Amino acid sequence: AVATTLINEGMQGFTMEKVAAEAGVAKGTLYAYFKSKEDALEVTIDSIVEPLAVTLDNIAQSDMTPTEKLSRYSTLHFAFFDDNRDLFRVILHDREQAHAPKERFQDSRYWSFVQKLARIFEDGVHKGEFLPLPSLKVSSMFIDANISLVMQRLADKVTGNIDKDVELVMGVFLRGILANPGISKDASGD
Repeated sequence: AVATTLINEGMQGFTMEKVAAEAGVAKGTLYAYFKSKEDALEVTIDSIVEPLAVTLDNIAQSDMTPTEKLSRYSTLHFAFFDDNRDLFRVILHDREQAHAPKERFQDSRYWSFVQKLARIFEDGVHKGEFLPLPSLKVSSMFIDANISLVMQRLADKVTGNIDKDVELVMGVFLRGILANPGISKDASGD
């Protein structure tokens, strides 16, 4: 009921009265489960994101190479947001508009994903697959690359065709954008 109300009403029109009406219960009943509308929203997001977190745990513990794990993460990330696009279009838009993007860095869900991916990067370094770079920073950069592409997909109303976007993220992130990585001159040739 929380998700449906949020999708139908947007963040501005989201009230506990509307959630109660959607759920077919009295407003007071909701407060037996949630302290506030913010609490109801956070609990709902947690319950929706939890399967993604569990799947990431399974990927992290799998026998895949670190690169395969990252690719699988991106695939699941894009599919997850495609499947839940209406809800996250409202949530992400509101958070980008109303809050400073730095708040994401204080979110426990975000840090949980950063830490899980950091272990994948550390494994890749150990196996000689990745350069020895700060794993938490690289993990955060990788997640933000995926989030940025999700936001672009939402803005462009793109669904499906996930493989091309996964290849884009993986290609730019793992191989960079330099055509000739051995050349250190700037673009002007000076």
